[in-house]
Amino acid sequence: MYGNHRFKLTHYLQNYNPGAERIFGFAAIEIVGQNIIELIPSSYRNTHKDGLARLVGGGRPKLIGLPTEVEGVRKDGSTFPLELSISEVRFGDVLMFTAIGRDITERKNTELAIQQAKVAAERADRAKSEFLANMSHEIRTPMTAILGFAETIAENIKKPENIEAIATVRRNGEHLLNIINDILDISKIEAGKMQVELIPHNPCTLVADVASLVEIRARAKGLAFEIEYIGDIPETIHTDPTRLRQILINLIGNAIKFTEEGSVKLITSLVREGGESYLQFDVLDTGIGMSEEQIASLFQPFTQADNSITRKFGGTGLGLTISKRFTELLGGDITIADSKIGVGTRFRATVAIGSIQGVKMIENPQSITVQASARESRIPLADLTGLRILLAEDGPDNQRLISFVLEKAGAIVKVMENGKLALDAALAARDKGNAFDCILMDMQMPVMSGYEATSKLRDANYVGPIIALTAHAMAGDREKCIKAGCDDFANKPINRAMLIDLIARHSQRAAAA
Repeated sequence: MYGNHRFKLTHYLQNYNPGAERIFGFAAIEIVGQNIIELIPSSYRNTHKDGLARLVGGGRPKLIGLPTEVEGVRKDGSTFPLELSISEVRFGDVLMFTAIGRDITERKNTELAIQQAKVAAERADRAKSEFLANMSHEIRTPMTAILGFAETIAENIKKPENIEAIATVRRNGEHLLNIINDILDISKIEAGKMQVELIPHNPCTLVADVASLVEIRARAKGLAFEIEYIGDIPETIHTDPTRLRQILINLIGNAIKFTEEGSVKLITSLVREGGESYLQFDVLDTGIGMSEEQIASLFQPFTQADNSITRKFGGTGLGLTISKRFTELLGGDITIADSKIGVGTRFRATVAIGSIQGVKMIENPQSITVQASARESRIPLADLTGLRILLAEDGPDNQRLISFVLEKAGAIVKVMENGKLALDAALAARDKGNAFDCILMDMQMPVMSGYEATSKLRDANYVGPIIALTAHAMAGDREKCIKAGCDDFANKPINRAMLIDLIARHSQRAAAA
C-alpha cells in the first residue's frame, strides 16, 4: 500500500546488465547514472511521468506487477516491442525499481506472419468458395435445360433407337451433375462448412428409397441386387437421412461400377457397443477386389486404387472420401471388412442412431421395405390446375422448360426475365386484387437479382409464397435465400415432382391463411 507515504524517487539507472546492453545497444558505461527516460520512446515518456506522479500521490503505476508489452528504444533511435516486468524495492525513504525486459521482436514477427497467413488463407478460401459457387451456377443452369428437356422428349418418343439416345443424354447429364456435387461436397467438408441435421427417420423407408435408385443400375449391367436384414431394426432412428442416403448410394454405386458379373448385396443390422446403438450397413460385391496396397490409398480425395482402374472404370475417386467423411460426421465410420483380388469386396459403414429406448422394433423389416418401395412408386404428381404462377427466370431455355412443366401440371404461368420486372408484376397483380398464387424466383438475374427482388417484395408487405430457384449449392445458400424472404428453396437442375409439390404445398398453405 502506498497511502500517504512520502518517499524520494530515483530517476537514474543504478545497474545495467549485459542482457540490457544487447537489447538496447547502450554499453553500461554509457547509460548507468543516466535518466531512465533515455530507454523510453518519446511516445511513452508522458505515460512514464504520469505513472511516477501517481505513485508519489499514493497510487500504483499500471506497469508494476504482471509482464506488460510496451516499446523500447535502442541507442540508434529505433524502437522495438519489449515485454517488461517491473518490481519495486524500498531502501528507507528511497524507492527504486527493478525491471526485467525481453526483446519480443521475433515473437511479434511470428505472430504477425501467422496473422497474415490466416488472412491470406481466409481470402483464398473465400475466393475458392466464390469460384465453386459460380462454377456450380454455370454448370447447373444448362444442366437444368438438358435434363429437363431430355425427360420431356422421353415421354413422347416410341422408336427404340431414339429412346436409347435420350437415355444416354440423361445418363451422361446426371453423371456430370454427380461430379459437380462431389466436388462441392468435398470442398464444403474440407472447409469445415458441412453440417448434418439429426432428425427422426424410418431406416427401412430409407433403404427402400436407395434400393429403388440403385437396382436400375444393377439390372442395366446384368447384376443381381439384394437387400437383407439381420435381426430386428428400430422403426425410428435419429440421423441425417439425406447424408445417409448419399453414403449408401455411393457405396452401392461403387460396388456396381467395379462388378462385371454376379451380384451386389446390402445387409443392414443393429449393433450395440459400449452403451451406444449403431446401424451397420455391409455392401458386398463379387467384383474385382483390392490388394492391401490399394486399400491403403482408397479414401484419399481424387484417388482410385490405381491408374489402370481409373482408365477402365472412370470416376473422380471422390465418392468414397465423401462417404467416409459423412459417416464420421454421423458418429460412425467406413472400413473395408474384407476384399480379395478377383473375388470381391465387403464395405462396412456404421452410423450412430441415438437412443432407441422405447422405440418399436421391426421384426420383419424386409416386408416393410418392399411395401415402402411400392408406395413410393405410386405417388402421383400434385395438381396445379388454375394456379397463377409468376416465373422470374432470365434463361430462355429454362423459361420454356419450367413453363412447360408447370403448364402440363395445370398452372397458368407468367414469365419475367429479371428481378425488377418480377417485382413490378407481383406488386401490380397484388394491388389489383389478383395476386399470384406463387412466385418462382431465380436468384441470379440481370438488372435486379432474385435476392434483391424478394427483399423489396417483403419490404412492400408482399405476403404470398416465394420459392427460390438457384443453381448454387454451397453451404449457406438455402439460409441466404430464406434470409432474403423466400419461403422455400429448389436447386437446379429442377426435380419436376419436387418443384410441383413445393408449389402445391405453399399455395395451399397461403390460401388457407
